[in-house]
Amino acid sequence: MTLPPPPSSSLEVALVGAGRVGTAVAELLRRRGHTVAWVASRTESSARRAAATLGAPVADLDSPARGGRRPHLDAGPARRDRRQHPAADVILIGAGDDAIAEVAARIAPLAGPGTVVCHFAGALGLEPLEPVVSAGAGACALHPVQSCPSVAAALERLPGSVWGVTAPPHLAAWAHELVTEVGGTSVDVAGPVRPLWHAAAVTASNGLVALLHTAESLLQAAGIEPALKVLGPLVEGTLANVWGRGPAEALTGPAVRGEAATIERHLEVIGATAPDLAEPYAAAAALILAAGRRAGKVEGRTEASVLALLNDARDT
Repeated sequence: MTLPPPPSSSLEVALVGAGRVGTAVAELLRRRGHTVAWVASRTESSARRAAATLGAPVADLDSPARGGRRPHLDAGPARRDRRQHPAADVILIGAGDDAIAEVAARIAPLAGPGTVVCHFAGALGLEPLEPVVSAGAGACALHPVQSCPSVAAALERLPGSVWGVTAPPHLAAWAHELVTEVGGTSVDVAGPVRPLWHAAAVTASNGLVALLHTAESLLQAAGIEPALKVLGPLVEGTLANVWGRGPAEALTGPAVRGEAATIERHLEVIGATAPDLAEPYAAAAALILAAGRRAGKVEGRTEASVLALLNDARDT
């Protein structure tokens, strides 16, 4: 197996798909002295936007240059003769999860020995990259545990984040070194459990946001504004408890303590003032209750009595 140069040396990097993480990774590598050779994307506008950020030409993947695997570039001279070499040392797929397999098939003619193709989907392993592997290229899946609502946010947050790396044994060290190049730390994640890895990240990030949105709505129903200003110190204190003691020890509240009368009052007033929030509240309380059981903080009899209240609220 022909490997590309180590990430600590100078790499030629290509980006296919101008997603936030992919664009940010390409830019972080550029800042480390690597060369972004070309950019391609589904639409011309997104390709040109990413190309402007990265200072790279836009590639036309449908018009490969004659005599080699390098795509046609609409601007800029070739940096070196690649007629006998891959289109880049590293091809980053910055497309959405559902498009990765299609992109891999499309770029397979550009890949070969000496190229590594990477995607950033959390729940997917190496299977979508099979077309480039069949062409002789290496493949790895890299997923950051981070929320990146924009390229600017990704550039700020990816350094220091933890990445899940899935790679064949001969590429594992190389893939971990690539993560180091963008300022991250990494752990190995076996392909079959990547959906669990991604589900954990989604629960921690989007689950937290959904719970805060529900709490905000409850305060707004009580006529209290600005709700997030009220909740902010509580959330900060709760997270401090989690970091200091762990989630199991930090878990508390009426559901965990088995205070069914308190939960019944919650549900009664929510039903009268904001009935559309009764089901989300009950679902959140049931989640808290289940976590308390797993942490050994809730007895079976207590769980049954509280759960009966919650199920009634969710059924109405």
